[in-house]
Amino acid sequence: LCAVAAIWPHIVLRLMGPMARALGIEWERWRLDVLRRVAIAFQCFLGWILLAVGFGCFVMAVMPLGTEHLLTLSRVFVASYLVGYLALVAPGGLGVREGVMAVLLQPLIGWGPATALALLSRAWVTVSELIAILPALVWARRDRARTADPDAT
Repeated sequence: LCAVAAIWPHIVLRLMGPMARALGIEWERWRLDVLRRVAIAFQCFLGWILLAVGFGCFVMAVMPLGTEHLLTLSRVFVASYLVGYLALVAPGGLGVREGVMAVLLQPLIGWGPATALALLSRAWVTVSELIAILPALVWARRDRARTADPDAT
């Protein structure tokens, strides 16, 4: 979805304008050249690959599975994440993502371990997202401090 938004921003912007006005939010249209849009799409794609392979490595670290299962485990992660993302009735795909993951992992490792890994994956993703956001929080705090005291360097 991020890649689609990066490559064809006019579609997203066409949807966002009325939504922003309805919510009383001022928003700024952004324009990016094609090369930058392709770079953003590539970064999204690379991020998904790293997440999926990371999940596969996570599972192989706690289960006696060989590297021949890495592609299958990566597919399970992406499929369950997307189904959870698209489940609009569940905030953050809570429960849906784990259920789909357990169902997809079950033939490989059984119901008990599959359910445990699905729950552990939620914690793993949450912790990784918190770690990823920390630099942004630090930078935002530093920028607010500079804005409040322009003489500070």
